[in-house]
Amino acid sequence: MSEWDGLQIRVHGESAHPTLIYLPGLHGDWTLVSSFRAAIRNHVRFVEFSYPRTLTWSIDDHVRAIVEKLSAHNIREGWLLAESFGSVFAWALLDRAPAGSFHVRGIILSGGFVRYPYSIVVRFARAINRALPLWLIKLVCWCYGRYAVLRHRRAPETLASVSEFVRRRSEKSDRQAICYRYDLILQSDPRQLAQKGAVPVYQLCGLVDPIVPWVPVRRWLKRHCPKHSQWHRSPHRCRAGPALDRRRPAGIPLKSACRMYIGVALAARICYGSVTALEVAKQLRTCCQLLSAN
Repeated sequence: MSEWDGLQIRVHGESAHPTLIYLPGLHGDWTLVSSFRAAIRNHVRFVEFSYPRTLTWSIDDHVRAIVEKLSAHNIREGWLLAESFGSVFAWALLDRAPAGSFHVRGIILSGGFVRYPYSIVVRFARAINRALPLWLIKLVCWCYGRYAVLRHRRAPETLASVSEFVRRRSEKSDRQAICYRYDLILQSDPRQLAQKGAVPVYQLCGLVDPIVPWVPVRRWLKRHCPKHSQWHRSPHRCRAGPALDRRRPAGIPLKSACRMYIGVALAARICYGSVTALEVAKQLRTCCQLLSAN
C-alpha cells in the first residue's frame, strides 16, 4: 500500500496548547508550511494533513478519515486553518463530524471560501489542468523551484521543502488527484451551514488573490454569516494577512488565544514567502511581552 493511498497526519507541540489544524489547499500536503510550523511550535499544538491521491474518495470519506486520524492522536477539539481548497473539508467537518468525536472551535479561512463564488472558473481551471501535457507542468514546477530559492531565501525551513514540493507536483498521480479535487469544490455548498453561525469564522486574504477572489467571499460572509468575527486584507500579493481579534474563544486563556491568532493570521503569508519565520517569531514574542506587562 502506497503512502498516498491514505490520509497522512503529523502532530507537533504539546497537548496543553491550543490546537490548530491545518487543512492544505489544492496541492494537498504540508510542503509549504514548514517555516510557519517552526515559528509557532512553542505556542500551539500544530496538526497538519496530507491528502490521499485519490480519484474516488468523497467529501464524506475525507471527513471520516480526518476524524479517525484526530481520534487516534486523542485530539477532540481545535481550530481549523483552511487554506483555499481546505475550506471544503473545514465546513464538512463542522457539519458531519460525529457527535463526541471532534468539536470545531472555529474556522479560519486563509484564502478560503464558503461556496466557491464562480463555478465556471473551477471548470475552466480543471479543463486547463487536464489539457496541459505533463512535461509542461514539470517545466513550470522546475521554474518555480528556481524562483523559490529567491522568494524563500529568508525562510530556510520552507526553502528546504521546495524540492519536495516540486517533485510531488511533477508526478502524474498528483496531477490527477488535483484535477479530482476540482470536482469536490463543485460539489461543496455549505452556505446554509455557515448561515447558522455555529462557530466563529475568520477571513484572511491578500490584496491580489488569483485563486480565490476575496471580495465576493467577504461580501457573502458579511451579509449572511452571523459568526463572521473578523477579517483582514493584507496589502501584499499573498493569500493572508495579520489579524488579531480582541475576543477569544471560551476556555482558552488570553495569552494562548493571542498567540494562536497572531500565528494563524500569518499562516498563508508564511506559506507563500512574504513573511519569514523570524518575523512571525518576533511578533509572537512582542505579543507575549505586552500581555505579561499587563
